[in-house]
Amino acid sequence: MTKEQLRGEIESAKNKSKAFPAGAPVLLLGGNIDYSLPFKYEKYPAELIEAWNAEEPNLPIHIATFGEYADAVLPAVRSNKYDVTVVTSGSKRYDYSAFWVNAPYYKQWYRRSEHRLQSAETLATIASLDGQMQYPSQDFANSWFLMSLNMDRNLLWGVGVDGTFNDANSWDARDRFEYVEQACSRANDKAMSTLAVKDTASIALFNPVNWVRKEPFEIRLNEGQIPAEQTCQLLEDGGGVLVQAPLSPVSVSSMKLKRAALEPAVKTTLAERIETNYYSAKIEPGGALVSLKLKSSGREILAGPANVVIAESKGNPHWVPQKAKRDIVATYIDYESNITVTKGKLATVVEIQSGFYGDGELVRIMRFYHNSRRIDFITETNNVPAGTVLSVEFPLADQITEIRRGIPYGFSHGAWPEKNATLKGITKGIIPVIRCSDYSLQGGGGVALLDRGLPARELVGNTPILLLHNVCDTYYNRRVTWMNHTGPTSKQRYEYALVVREQPWDEARIPQMAWEYNCPVVTAAGQSVEASRSFIETSDNIIVQALRRGGSEIEVRLVECMGESDKARIKLGLPHSAAAMTDLLGRHRRKLKGRGEYTFDVRPQQIVTLRFRTKGAVASAKALRSFDSVIPEHKREYMRSSRDPNLIGHPPRQ
Repeated sequence: MTKEQLRGEIESAKNKSKAFPAGAPVLLLGGNIDYSLPFKYEKYPAELIEAWNAEEPNLPIHIATFGEYADAVLPAVRSNKYDVTVVTSGSKRYDYSAFWVNAPYYKQWYRRSEHRLQSAETLATIASLDGQMQYPSQDFANSWFLMSLNMDRNLLWGVGVDGTFNDANSWDARDRFEYVEQACSRANDKAMSTLAVKDTASIALFNPVNWVRKEPFEIRLNEGQIPAEQTCQLLEDGGGVLVQAPLSPVSVSSMKLKRAALEPAVKTTLAERIETNYYSAKIEPGGALVSLKLKSSGREILAGPANVVIAESKGNPHWVPQKAKRDIVATYIDYESNITVTKGKLATVVEIQSGFYGDGELVRIMRFYHNSRRIDFITETNNVPAGTVLSVEFPLADQITEIRRGIPYGFSHGAWPEKNATLKGITKGIIPVIRCSDYSLQGGGGVALLDRGLPARELVGNTPILLLHNVCDTYYNRRVTWMNHTGPTSKQRYEYALVVREQPWDEARIPQMAWEYNCPVVTAAGQSVEASRSFIETSDNIIVQALRRGGSEIEVRLVECMGESDKARIKLGLPHSAAAMTDLLGRHRRKLKGRGEYTFDVRPQQIVTLRFRTKGAVASAKALRSFDSVIPEHKREYMRSSRDPNLIGHPPRQ
């Protein structure tokens, strides 16, 4: 560095100090351009530190780990010495909008694996305490570690070459997802066999959500078997079975089966309107949903064709501009459609097949449940050219006044279209959503868009937009098949849902519906339990997002989901003694009074960790000293021998 460059860095550090509380040491993150690659000059940072401290002895710097910095500031934090500004709005900048749209194949797989792992931990905890199962601490610890690796922002963003996602020789993201799936399958199989008994005329069911499950759910049955008592319907894929039967909270139960072939849903013509207990829907010949009238009031929800798949072009392939700067190149109306309608005991299913942009095919499936406010959508595309943005739109007939969008463990709440000082959530632009976005309407009620790993939302006027895909072929001129419509993922599948409501948002239980939509029932064919048992019961204002074992304790993590200060209640039906509310790591314990059932205060969207003492302890997971145990056996030798000192890891810098 020249002296002038050095002075520039020093002045920059002084400016950055304004972002820290008065009296706190300043943490500067050092690195070489994007991705913080190592300095190209080997004598950095030693020479930099020496020159800096000579130039500015009153502002000395030294290299520190984050732990050292935490040690320096934590005493003052704990004694409330620092006056720290509380940010309630979330980030005001979502500049890298492609982050939320790219690689939907990967994002949806991540969401499935995350929920599957949470469910497996819960079921294994139950089986290890109520049965004789050995809790697989190591498998679960390894799985969460691999999920953390797969949470790398470049993988979730789709910013990487093909080998990082899927490679014949090297350890890749697919391998890590498959490890998690296999670990969950082993745990679920062992747990179910512990809690249930063999019974070829039954199927055992585990409901992982902490409320009575009433929405339709899917199961897979052996050929020639159908539920003996519950209402069911064969799904459009010919293999899945749709069932609607109440399941108790966090419960293990079973369903009797009988030997018979499940009759396929009756094929019918497209009626003028599709009638359900909650709404009346109309599909136009092109396959768009053009009307959605609520039964209770006769009110029209839609202002125009909805679930319309739109293909738009834009410039930079790794950038998604807002709607006004995208050019429409194709919609459903440009292609002739073939509509198939089937009506069964639980739902009317409409399937629309047509050509689409890029000489590919477009498949749209809509499930209208007879007794549910939720409409499920499955959309499939292929062969869409790179540089295309795919989205679906839902124009609403009434003025949107408030927006809630899901974030991890909670939601952001903002006003629309004008700002409101009391509602500080960000609503403009292409923004990320976890599991659901909800739109309150001026005339009351509203709609919600649920997703299974499609986080990008945009709002234009009164039209919510769910962005499905930013189609890319390459990254730094190298192929990325997981981000386009070729190779192993030639058919892209997108799953999402629309919920209509007349009642207020909290009464409609939108957070619970979104969690349940992502959290399927776990099944075990050929097994049954003597009687249904519920292991957790709670008040309506909390969602239990984790139940696991650690040492001699059960850990439960839950969140207040309505945004209101209130009392919360939990009843734990597993053997335990002392109960305490703790911090994330089990510290700062506050004893809970009660014997199996506990009541405590919760703040709006508060994340709560509870610990319950058990008689026995589970084995502690060991830190991985080698990746061998989590790498597929046929890839281990390659990984041991692949040590290229010039490989930095971010093309083309290698």
